[in-house]
Amino acid sequence: MIEPVAQAEKITVARKSWAAALAATAATYFYFLIFAEFAFLQLASAVAPGAGQLRLIMLGLGAGGVSGAILAARVSPPHRRRALAWGFRGCALGAAATLGAASFGLLVLSGIAVGLALGWLTVTLTVMLRDAAGDAHLGLCIGGGTGLAYAASNVPAVFQASPAVQTCAAIVITAAASFLPSRMSVGWRVSNRAPDYDRPGITRWVLILLALVWMDSAAFYIIQHTPTLRALAWGQTPTLWLNAAVHLFTALGAGALLDRQWRGSLAAAALAALSLACLILNGSFSGAIPAGWLYTAGVSIYSTLLVEYPARNGRAWVAALVFAIAGWVGSALGIGMAQDLNRIPVGFIAVTAVTVGAALAWRTRMLRRVAVPVALFAFGGEWLRADDAEQIARGREVYIAEGCIHCHSQFIRPQSASDVERWGPAESLTDQLAAAPPLFGKRRRGPDFSHVGNRPFDEWKLRNQIAPREGSP
Repeated sequence: MIEPVAQAEKITVARKSWAAALAATAATYFYFLIFAEFAFLQLASAVAPGAGQLRLIMLGLGAGGVSGAILAARVSPPHRRRALAWGFRGCALGAAATLGAASFGLLVLSGIAVGLALGWLTVTLTVMLRDAAGDAHLGLCIGGGTGLAYAASNVPAVFQASPAVQTCAAIVITAAASFLPSRMSVGWRVSNRAPDYDRPGITRWVLILLALVWMDSAAFYIIQHTPTLRALAWGQTPTLWLNAAVHLFTALGAGALLDRQWRGSLAAAALAALSLACLILNGSFSGAIPAGWLYTAGVSIYSTLLVEYPARNGRAWVAALVFAIAGWVGSALGIGMAQDLNRIPVGFIAVTAVTVGAALAWRTRMLRRVAVPVALFAFGGEWLRADDAEQIARGREVYIAEGCIHCHSQFIRPQSASDVERWGPAESLTDQLAAAPPLFGKRRRGPDFSHVGNRPFDEWKLRNQIAPREGSP
């Protein structure tokens, strides 16, 4: 009976950890939405109404956020629980300091403090989520937390409250959330090395998220400060309740689809929803779906994606890069460029669509199918990099030296359709005999190693050595 009891305890701990991760995500997003992006700006505008002063305050907030994200990336795993708890406390203290800031200089300092704490908090939480929530339902955890935060922020009593009340709500939520890290599991997981997390993949996703955050930040600021647009998007109490429901269910759906690896499709869906919403609000397009619903759906999708992408990888520097560039720089650019506008420029929508569309097309190899042949024809260069060729040669040496040939062949039987389907095209007999030494292999006790580097990603290869039955019972 000892083993079933121990297993039940593990399941209970895992569920508590998952729930704590969801609550921590919700608390972090709530603080960002209702205070850092909303109440803080209103408090700052009341004390320093000039556009130039407001830009300097936002610059301090953004600089603090970038610095906090970079500093958090240096925290070692054993200290992350404590770092997360202090991140929540720092956010609460920063918001409290803003309430007492009665001058432009104090607002700049409080903005820097809020940015530092929030930048620290977002990166620390993100790199803990994969251990705390597990891989299987990580997206659902993040989607649930994101949806709850957006839904709570759209509750009329919260959304329509004064900046001081909203700030107090953010202080209470983050102070209470500082007790959550003790319930979150911390362990060692291999970094995800799927194609989205190599250098080109990271560059693509930072650009995608930067474009979406920039467009949303600009659109939100313009809508909120233009009465006619605000009335269309979220001006009335029933609209706010409907927006809250759309936020919640869209984020939950996005999280569930991210667990099924629909990342690229969701980015395209977020782009489409935000673009249509902005065009409808501008009067450039008429649609059957209200602009507010489209806008909230697009925001929930990309906001879930913004956290899930670095969390699924688990490397702190990836999280820091995403939040520093896409999160903080994107928000600052969007708000800074929108301060003197009363409608959403079509150019903003076009730039976002081109950036996101090109990055997604490159990710799915649509551009590569054209670019690679053109480059080869134009330049006649060797496409295979020297370091790739060197890695292949080293791998062959290991295969020979370790006797892998006794269980893993490298011979694809050309007459067998299943061989070609599973392992790739067969090489000619002449080429195989010319190799020194020939590496046909003796038997297939394990999988064929022909083209094996093109199939499983790095994390699977390592996990298959540590716990093979996780992937193949």
